[in-house]
Amino acid sequence: MLDALNPHDIVLYGVALDVCDKYAIEGLLQHRPKVRLFAVTDAMKPIDRDVGAQLLKEWGEEGVRLVKTSEVVMGGLVDELTGAGASV
Repeated sequence: MLDALNPHDIVLYGVALDVCDKYAIEGLLQHRPKVRLFAVTDAMKPIDRDVGAQLLKEWGEEGVRLVKTSEVVMGGLVDELTGAGASV
């Protein structure tokens, strides 16, 4: 699917942060390193809080942009990513 869509940006959210999100993010970092990856942290919940906190720290250090839902929905991130907010 990713090969067909060839996205430049991916906004990822969901539970569980330390299982499903972990595999998705780490797979994307490995196989799609040029994609800008956004992790919506307040829309992710870990099974193990300590592991979740460590993963967020590591992902941030690896270039994943850690954002909140409000930044995506009301903060203009959607417009920026879709080009709706781009000036001509």
